[in-house]
Amino acid sequence: MFFGDSLRKLYGVYYAPTGAKRRRHSVLLCYPGVQEYGTSLWGFRRLAAMLAQDGHHVLRFDYFGTGDSSGDVEDASIGVWRDDIQQAAAELRDLSGARQLSVVGKRLGAALAAQACSAGVSAERLVLWDPVVSGRDYVAELEMWDERRNLLLLHKIRPSNGRPELLGYPFPSALRRELMSVDLTSEAPRTPKRVVIFAGEQRAAYSTLRNAYVTRGIQSDLRYVTEGDPGESVAGAQGRAQLSGSILSEIAAELGEVIAA
Repeated sequence: MFFGDSLRKLYGVYYAPTGAKRRRHSVLLCYPGVQEYGTSLWGFRRLAAMLAQDGHHVLRFDYFGTGDSSGDVEDASIGVWRDDIQQAAAELRDLSGARQLSVVGKRLGAALAAQACSAGVSAERLVLWDPVVSGRDYVAELEMWDERRNLLLLHKIRPSNGRPELLGYPFPSALRRELMSVDLTSEAPRTPKRVVIFAGEQRAAYSTLRNAYVTRGIQSDLRYVTEGDPGESVAGAQGRAQLSGSILSEIAAELGEVIAA
């Protein structure tokens, strides 16, 4: 389906509960950035089906300028994508009639989801899946993957500063500057009753983020879930932990603990 403003239509897929349970709880799934969209699609589809089978209402959607939504990524921004999450949350509430909402975000989607919860999206649970904690580190990681991809494809290595594209997708300089300024430790999401960080590998940034939230009085947990070869990838390290069934099961179990009042 499409929803949102007529000039900025967003594409989404809604999953009504399919199992025996019927919860008054909905889950909004927030994709990572466009460079990791393709390697995350399968996992998001599987997670959505798992949650629907367990009685949740679920919506996954494409940000403006990505996937099947309208617009071009050159016209997108961090603020636009954060607003998209707010729009999607409102749409899911209308579709489901559920009294409670939780939000799951992966990588850049986790950072955007946390910002959206700071901007007013009310959530019972905020699940941050391999979150981008530092935008500067994130951009450096994308550039590293891009260099490896170019070496494999025998493409000319481009200068890292202001690349017009990364991993085959447009990467405007304005968006690059915005991403570089992201720092999840600088602002805590105001609305979630509980934040859970799920990670496929140990990184100091995840512990730093969890401690920053705890210091601000937010109930937070950090769980490392590994499965198979941590180096399994699409285009080098890009696909690491994208297909971890264990993380999907852990996320589903965490959201299954939400009990409607």
